Amino acid sequence: MPVSKEVVKEQIRKVGKFHKWFVGKELRALPQVLNEGEEIAFLTSGYDGKRNTVLVVATNQRLLVMDSGFIYGSDDRAFPYNKINSIRGIRGLLFGKLAISTAGVSGDDVVITWVRRTDMARMVSVVSKFASEAKNQ
Repeated sequence: MPVSKEVVKEQIRKVGKFHKWFVGKELRALPQVLNEGEEIAFLTSGYDGKRNTVLVVATNQRLLVMDSGFIYGSDDRAFPYNKINSIRGIRGLLFGKLAISTAGVSGDDVVITWVRRTDMARMVSVVSKFASEAKNQ
């Protein structure tokens, strides 16, 4: 069941500053993607390597990579934390890459480039914590 826009806005406000590079459509679609009781821990924007900007959202239940089409359609991928083998942050001067290794979720590793360095470090920390907790259950 979708979450209300007000709930999502409040959760995003609690997250604080994050990089929002051309992800307005994805942010607007977030209430329809989140489940009841799902809370946003952190989010950032990046580039998927296929000429698309994406919104990367770490919730208390899963990691989402959202890509809304320019005119219509979307390509949203969800990764349960117990299927994430590792997440790596590869630092550059101002931006970096997130490399997410999964176990049988989408086949190949997911690489998100052009992630702001400060967001990258925080995303790696949040996802690592949730993945570790999911594997220990």
